[in-house]
Amino acid sequence: MLLDKQYYNPNDPSPYDDTGWTVGPLFDVETVRIEDPEVLDVRMTLVEGPIEPEGGVEGRGDIYAIDYQANNRLTTFRYAHDQLTIRAAREGFADDDYAFGAGSFLLNSADHPGIDLREVLSEAGAEYGFTARALDRMPEVEVSDVDAPRVAVVHTWVDTQNEGWLRMGLDEYGVPFDYLSVHDVRDDPDLASRYDVIVFGHVRGGAMTMLRGLQGEDPIPWERTELTPNIGRQDQTSDMRGGLELSGILNLDRFVRAGGVLVTLAGASEFPIHFGLSSGLSVRSTPDMWAPGGVYKANVRENNSPIAYGYGETLGVAFRNGPVFIRGNGGGFGFGGRVSSEDRGGPGSTTARRSGRGGTDEADIVQGRPRDLGEAGVEAFRSEHQEEADASPNTGPANPVTTVMAFESNVEELLISGGLRNGQPLAGAPALVDVKVDEGHVVLFSFNPFWRNHTHGSYGLLFNTLLHHDNLDIPERPVIVDQGGTP
Repeated sequence: MLLDKQYYNPNDPSPYDDTGWTVGPLFDVETVRIEDPEVLDVRMTLVEGPIEPEGGVEGRGDIYAIDYQANNRLTTFRYAHDQLTIRAAREGFADDDYAFGAGSFLLNSADHPGIDLREVLSEAGAEYGFTARALDRMPEVEVSDVDAPRVAVVHTWVDTQNEGWLRMGLDEYGVPFDYLSVHDVRDDPDLASRYDVIVFGHVRGGAMTMLRGLQGEDPIPWERTELTPNIGRQDQTSDMRGGLELSGILNLDRFVRAGGVLVTLAGASEFPIHFGLSSGLSVRSTPDMWAPGGVYKANVRENNSPIAYGYGETLGVAFRNGPVFIRGNGGGFGFGGRVSSEDRGGPGSTTARRSGRGGTDEADIVQGRPRDLGEAGVEAFRSEHQEEADASPNTGPANPVTTVMAFESNVEELLISGGLRNGQPLAGAPALVDVKVDEGHVVLFSFNPFWRNHTHGSYGLLFNTLLHHDNLDIPERPVIVDQGGTP
């Protein structure tokens, strides 16, 4: 059941939990369903432990290139060797017969006086399973720095279980982070002095729950005591009441505008949209869509974004009901979210025509005026501004929004494993977006890239965001390295 796909009929009894968990696409690994029983007659070799790829250094030269294919362990390598100067190729390049992808690491011996770079890479390659290929000259490509940023992971006091999977993934790959509560964010107006990237894991309850948090008349402690010695190990407080509050929203806005990167996963992505931290994006109302936890097909839309380095054209992602993004301001959160073309409602519903004048049994006309009044002008405007007429309504200036990934636009090919009904609103919707806000960025995931320790294929999307947090702009002003290694 881990490699095969799941199929759940929504008319069957309501599922307790996720309906799809196929680990092949979630690990970004191709798996093939074989129905011929004779496959069991083929000679096999028992795999008795983890398969470790070989690594080391090949070739001769003072420049070293490490091909990047969204290998999670290269993030481990970056943090474990933060004394090294590493740059990433902004585009693919070839050396002899080997093709390197965009995001490939480049290291120059000239940048590391007193360090035997070949020996360091030889040992690290063997440990982390990568091959550093020595080159005799620096490739003629644009490059940018690969950083090891200061990271904070933020939790609410309402729910810490779901974002715990994020912490587990970061721990697994050696990414250090400070663990903050929403109260810490609420009370710190200078987050940018301490962190480069702030990450909110998936939470339930929506934007207002994150704003207000737990409520009650009396303090609600979460502390280690003689009676409860095993709680409060990661974080503790004498009173869990309250959430981000408006001061926390303002502190995050200040952090982003100063150059920080705010990352939100799945349910947490509602609050930056709701409170205006990422204008140009809305959450779509999907009352008739049934999309319980499953595996869905997402396509890379912007392969020039560093967030997509190392990925192919498609990826299986873990998604559960929402949020469903839509480009443009307005809509969502009860403020007039669009209704899908399939949702016509029952008798008496106001779905038979566009919003306008008159009652349910009357035409949309101005009383005492010709029925075709203004039609010619309206049609001329529509033909001239068709793209604007089809767009979402705007309520203010929007930030530049890059759709890095989008869900499959063909609804019949959208679901990989699980169950789905009325999936039209999700088809083609942005799945991963990068919103530029002054000097910083807000990166929002509609899906959950860190879910139950079986979505390793999408870990790299967050890791890319971390490693390239200061170079997410498209296009950017890159650093070009000369033959001597000087930027």
